[in-house]
Amino acid sequence: MIKKIETKEQKSKKEKKNQLVLAGLLIFVMLFSIFGIIFQYMGGFGGGTNSQNPTVTYKGLTFQEINGYYVLQSGSSSFYFSTDPQTAGNSTSEIMTNKTLSSYAGQVVYVSSPYDYNAYNDIYTDLSNYTRRVQGACAVNETCVDSTLPLKDCSSNLIIIKKAQNNQIYQKGNCIYIEGKQSDLLGLTDEFLMHILGIN
Repeated sequence: MIKKIETKEQKSKKEKKNQLVLAGLLIFVMLFSIFGIIFQYMGGFGGGTNSQNPTVTYKGLTFQEINGYYVLQSGSSSFYFSTDPQTAGNSTSEIMTNKTLSSYAGQVVYVSSPYDYNAYNDIYTDLSNYTRRVQGACAVNETCVDSTLPLKDCSSNLIIIKKAQNNQIYQKGNCIYIEGKQSDLLGLTDEFLMHILGIN
């Protein structure tokens, strides 16, 4: 059988058609993957507060365990914590700050967290809907692992998460210091977030 001879123009059209089909397929796969991630993150069609999820009660509030997070529903807002609130609420004996969620409303909040990226994520997740933005930064006179980040001091809203011998949360100027043992930093960050929400 004689193979049909194609012109350059026909070959070019065929190649473009194949490329468009492949591009369409890739876009479909990417969109389907994103939908799957959102579906899993939100706990299925029932939403993030599925009543079948186990719950933890702390200070009269109910936190649902969803995909490894403890989720507090407050009106139309959801707050996510990586640590069991009963554990996080007892990470340190005293929190010395007058900051509240409204202190950060509409502001830029910088976070220096060279030792615990998960702690940064918790702050970003819970504050980003209320602030102008939450951004990584390097704190003046503190360890900096990324020199591309802006250098900030306590004239900015700065949260500094650092390793120390003793667990403590305190304020100097506009700086919040969350200090403690490496293994406690995430719990201390969640305790600070609960504090500014008025939970403890």
